[in-house]
Amino acid sequence: MVLSTPVNTNVNYQWYNNGNPINGATANTYTANTAGSYTLQFTNSMMNCSGYTAPVEVTVNSLPTVIANASQTFICQGEQVTLTGSGAQSYTWNNAVTNGVPFAPAQTLTYTVTGTDINNCTNTDDITIFVNPLPQPVITNNNNTLSTTLSYNTYQWNLNGNPIPGAISQFYVAQQNGNYTVTVTDGTGCSNTSNTITVNTVGISEITTQLIQVYPNPVNNDLLISTTDNMSNVVLYNALGAEIFNAEVNTNRTHVDMSGFERGVYYVKVNTQTNSVITKIIKQ
Repeated sequence: MVLSTPVNTNVNYQWYNNGNPINGATANTYTANTAGSYTLQFTNSMMNCSGYTAPVEVTVNSLPTVIANASQTFICQGEQVTLTGSGAQSYTWNNAVTNGVPFAPAQTLTYTVTGTDINNCTNTDDITIFVNPLPQPVITNNNNTLSTTLSYNTYQWNLNGNPIPGAISQFYVAQQNGNYTVTVTDGTGCSNTSNTITVNTVGISEITTQLIQVYPNPVNNDLLISTTDNMSNVVLYNALGAEIFNAEVNTNRTHVDMSGFERGVYYVKVNTQTNSVITKIIKQ
């Protein structure tokens, strides 16, 4: 609060708070930052007389404790968040945000709220909203075996827009013709759906000359693998897409002992210097 009196060139001033002189407060104005009873002593240097003004009571209100709140601080791109202030009576936000109104941030940003209380005192607080980009899955088709080019936390394959029950691994062997996509979730919990691949060759007879052969199928014990050029490795996955076997190979013939595996569906991925094939097999 600013205390003042008209300027008089023949007068000296001294401000007091609760009867105590304030050090250095010798101008006609004084900004009171603490509560108390303020008086001004003025001395006329020409007439050698002095007097005091009537006391002015100053009350200093404490600033409100303003807190910036968010419905969530980590979101995926495109999701909405609601920012609200607390600790005051009214609130204004920067970056064109309205208190209590949901909006979708485009990028990670720090937002500031200014709260005003009943005494018209204001204070501020900040909060940062972290915006995680969506995963961008891309699928490829290798002899009706669909797979994503990158690894994600979860997968759900879809046919003509509908989820395929149990199709939750990184790859899927198409069982019928149609339009396929995969919906994935990454490590931040953000989800997105891939490009669409149309499969129209299910049921067409396979070419008799195979670059990679995996047999017998179904298999009991030894799974035999042969290729026209040397293999680099053989990987075995369970029905959920979890890797359970991986072996480096530098020949064009090898085998996998499956006698210790449980009965069920497995996928074998064979990588050569020029080709890669994923084959569904049945363990009897």
